[in-house]
Amino acid sequence: MLVNLSDEIEKSNYELLSKYFNASTDELIAEVKILKAHKDTPRGTNSASVYHWLDWLCQFSRSTIYKQFYHCLKMFSIIPVTSCTCERTFSKLTIVKNKLRNTIGQERLNALLFLFVEQELTNNVDINDVIDEFKHLTQSDRRLVL
Repeated sequence: MLVNLSDEIEKSNYELLSKYFNASTDELIAEVKILKAHKDTPRGTNSASVYHWLDWLCQFSRSTIYKQFYHCLKMFSIIPVTSCTCERTFSKLTIVKNKLRNTIGQERLNALLFLFVEQELTNNVDINDVIDEFKHLTQSDRRLVL
């Protein structure tokens, strides 16, 4: 509702944003009213529109003009909506760190866990590129950093 610049937002919702994001309620309400009068403000209510808003506010130093609004949007973009990622990571940790791998070091465990959790990224890696890079390394540099 905040990025939609809707009139339907009650003052209690602004106070809630102010409480959790350490923002001024009155300034936030005033900034939303001023932003609503702009004709070139971004529109939309999905997560991509939040990033579009942040880009728009960073242009021409608008983020210094609309400090409270910018701060709230920035907080929305960095605070996770759910804890699914954390839960998924701990679930994968029990699979990666089994009895056979119980003696591996922390650095290697982090690398293996990253590869296992971020499977979408690892599936997009071209194996031939990795082989070519490994082939051109000298004997002492053949140990790749994970």
